Amino acid sequence: MSGRRMKGHATPGTGKIRNKKTLPANRRCLLSGRMCFSSRIRVVFSAIWDLVWRLHPPAFAQLPAIPAAREPVTNIYHGVAVVDDYQWLEDAASSAVRDWTRRQNERTRACSTSWSS
Repeated sequence: MSGRRMKGHATPGTGKIRNKKTLPANRRCLLSGRMCFSSRIRVVFSAIWDLVWRLHPPAFAQLPAIPAAREPVTNIYHGVAVVDDYQWLEDAASSAVRDWTRRQNERTRACSTSWSS
């Protein structure tokens, strides 16, 4: 197999594609230096989405964020120290977690009621 080359694969040492027609369409356009149709669609869609976002930001972008206290806890996993600032949120029975969750739910409800109106 050392002397055989397969269609559509690079020639060893040159980096050149031997037969472009055997490649998928999205790879062929990359080789030609042109932007593929699907890439053009993505760029146009992204530009439109950015414009819509700037003109009409969604309701959740206008709401203030509910801050969560940072209480660093260091855990050791397989000899690696991992710091978790929000591990306290895992204790659902805690009054602080219940209060934070209640405020998050109020924020979400305020946002979702604006969607229906």
